[in-house]
Amino acid sequence: MGLTAGSRLGPYEVVGPLGAGGMGVVYRARDTKLSREVALKVLPDSVTHDPVRAARFRREAQVLASLNHPNIGGIHGLEEAEGVSALVLELVEGPTLAERIARGRVPLDEALRLAAQIALALEAAHGRGIIHRDLKPSNVKLRPDGTLKVLDFGLAKSVDGHEPAPIESQSPTLTSPVVVTQGGTILGTAAYMSPEQARGQPVDERTDVWAFGCVLMEMLTGKLAFQGANVSDMIASVLRGEPSWSDLPAEAAPVVSVLRRCLEKDPARRYRDAADVMLVLEDAVKASSGGTVAAARPRRPWRVPVAATGGLLAGVALVGLAGRPGPRPEPDPSPLRRFELTPPQGAPFRASRAGWNVAIAPDASRVVYTSKPRGVSGLVVRELDRLDARFVAGSEDGLDPFLSPDGTQIGFTTYTELKRVPAAGGPAETICPLDTYFSGAAWGPDDTIVFTQGVLGLFRVAAKGGQPERLAVPDIEKGEKGYFRPSLLPDGQTLLYTLMFTDGATRIVARRLGGGEPVTIVQDGFGPRYRPSGHLVYGQGDRLVAVRFDVGTLRTVGQPVQLQSGVFNKPEAGVTNFVSASDGTSVYVAGHSNPPSGRLVWLDRGGKRVASVVAEPLEGPRNLRISPDGRRAVMTVGPMGQGGQLWIYDLTGSRQPSKLTFRDHNTFAAWSPDGKKLAYVSRVGSTTRLLSLPADASSTEPEPIGPDAQVGPPLEWSPDPALLLVQQMRPRKLALMSLPDRTSSQWLQTPFREAGARFSPDGRWLAYAADVTGAWEVWVRPYPGPGEPVRVSPEGGRKPTWSHDGREIFYENGDRMMSARVLSLASGLGVEVPRVLFEGGFAQEDGEMDLNLRFVDVAPDGRFLVVERTHADATASMVVVENWDDELKRLLPGPR
Repeated sequence: MGLTAGSRLGPYEVVGPLGAGGMGVVYRARDTKLSREVALKVLPDSVTHDPVRAARFRREAQVLASLNHPNIGGIHGLEEAEGVSALVLELVEGPTLAERIARGRVPLDEALRLAAQIALALEAAHGRGIIHRDLKPSNVKLRPDGTLKVLDFGLAKSVDGHEPAPIESQSPTLTSPVVVTQGGTILGTAAYMSPEQARGQPVDERTDVWAFGCVLMEMLTGKLAFQGANVSDMIASVLRGEPSWSDLPAEAAPVVSVLRRCLEKDPARRYRDAADVMLVLEDAVKASSGGTVAAARPRRPWRVPVAATGGLLAGVALVGLAGRPGPRPEPDPSPLRRFELTPPQGAPFRASRAGWNVAIAPDASRVVYTSKPRGVSGLVVRELDRLDARFVAGSEDGLDPFLSPDGTQIGFTTYTELKRVPAAGGPAETICPLDTYFSGAAWGPDDTIVFTQGVLGLFRVAAKGGQPERLAVPDIEKGEKGYFRPSLLPDGQTLLYTLMFTDGATRIVARRLGGGEPVTIVQDGFGPRYRPSGHLVYGQGDRLVAVRFDVGTLRTVGQPVQLQSGVFNKPEAGVTNFVSASDGTSVYVAGHSNPPSGRLVWLDRGGKRVASVVAEPLEGPRNLRISPDGRRAVMTVGPMGQGGQLWIYDLTGSRQPSKLTFRDHNTFAAWSPDGKKLAYVSRVGSTTRLLSLPADASSTEPEPIGPDAQVGPPLEWSPDPALLLVQQMRPRKLALMSLPDRTSSQWLQTPFREAGARFSPDGRWLAYAADVTGAWEVWVRPYPGPGEPVRVSPEGGRKPTWSHDGREIFYENGDRMMSARVLSLASGLGVEVPRVLFEGGFAQEDGEMDLNLRFVDVAPDGRFLVVERTHADATASMVVVENWDDELKRLLPGPR
């Protein structure tokens, strides 16, 4: 089925066509969820129902998902909707290499830079046992930043020969006909096919080496290596002819022998793979120069470790050797290189609105980033010498990753605890509980961790665990709001951190851990990171800024310069999403955070939208609760973490929404059994209060109903109006608060955590989430007890609620809404095996706070009232930068 501009395929809105061929039609499209442009590749109408072509199409998706390399066009996913299957691909802007060649012959230095990137892409594919089989200039794109991307793995096959059955002869592109792989079918493009490919014989990596030689020859001469008036003539030339070697320019003399070996008709005499090509190409240029090359940079671990190719890429140092014998000048600083680190399929990168989102090991061997695979938020480790990634067991609900100085341990927070887990895998251990929200940590060389907790100040704790020691407290009288995002200088005893003020101002401060007064370093900045090059990198808005810094005097030197804009920083949390390894390899998060917004809509049991309550997007809607009579709903609206207010929505459509609270930050409202009152949490700075207000707004003066402390949110009024079920935060347990005397007691005495509870309509049962199995699951217990728990969810679940007749329990499992039928048994209560009602359609949040943060509730008539997210909270990606320290030295040179 052809797509037209404006049509939709899942969340993708088609903008227009980009190109077409026998292997697919490609469209430019907009990802409405992540606010980015992508390329959609769908099968042509003529072969839509061809099972072999469909199998090859899916094979392309699998191949691309296994290849994660800066010189290979990536894949975001496979979208299937309304009978159409589409590969969702990285949209690579810029001309093709064919378009560049059409402008004229490519000079040797430029040709070698491009050839090196093509060879690296092939090396990565060959390292994974994948052969491209259709390498040609039109399948190579040149981005404006100089990065080359190899595209279209539609004809790729694995070295083991696994591929769909042969198909009839037809073209994979509009411009180059194909003309019999193993089994007698020819796949490929005539001018770039190896002799064995043209004969329909089995092929291996050497067929890509042939195509590489054809492409390099074409760049240097501006002509096809093998020509003909038609396909038959071209194939005859490939099988029996020779390239016109005399067309090569004189400057290409050092690489002629390499080209001849690439274009050997006997595969046994050809280079084995792209890694061999890289090595001999470098050696050929060295030998011809009569000198020596500058020392090659160490191979970056995210390159497939097949051959030492650094010398070719280090500014393409080879080029300068051609025809230039004699002494060489000192090498220039290594060139700045940046590329997006695309997460593998199944372990997506997920940028949260607060906190660090990525960390890098000191030796640049791995990155750790926040993710939400299979609907479970936590941390993922990507070893940079591998293309896959793994979820860190025990890091469920983990945020803010940071690594030990040797890179073997990962520290992180779960809101209520500071934890550690081995980077190579193993059990997670609790370092210490947290008293309030976590705002950053630094792991010192003495195996202690310095961390901040906002208004509570600066703490230090042994990495093996123990009682934290408070080192400093903000001066509230001076308007200091809190400490955020610490980092250590190389001595391990001097701390840099962000000091935030109540008026929104930020400063970067240094403090000696052994004592002494804090020193202000930067008046307007946050999230500092020191680089061994003698520079300080920090955030200003969405920018990374650098300035020379003297660690001895703790003073900046000279004026700062901007390094990068468009960084996913969070000034209000002091977060600069920028980390560096010891060798200068850096990772930053590019993108932006959108204020979360959503509409209030009705969904039926199948997840279909049936009506809107509030059609216009609301800022930060959350904590949705329907009144007992089903006629009203209360919801928090406003910025997350600050300034939220309670609003009442009339679900009958007879009244406009009304604002119930007007000051402080108010959230987590719960209705009284008669629907006349609302209990809620109100926060002012670090003070949390449990308050109550009339739901009809007859009074705007709240009544305190609990002690002023770190009180968790009210979950629900019990059947007894004198008891309120609340969330105890540390430890995370369920508690019952007596409203007359304002005291609370823990409900369950278990070693596990419990959260997100709801009473059954008759008040005899309580459904809640608990981590009894190590993962959060939904359980039911008799209320007030005693009695044995009944497990409701077999494969993960949170946020249970009851149908109004008490015969069904609904809960969330990732983005799926589940239903479990309740059974009345002689022994008590039982549940049927849960089933999926619908997937998606409602907002979600990451982390343990999500256990009580509700975006869905069920009305008496069985409809679901949901907050429908109008756009993604964040559009972000990880960007790797090599040699940034050299760039810092160039931009901000020190004394000579």
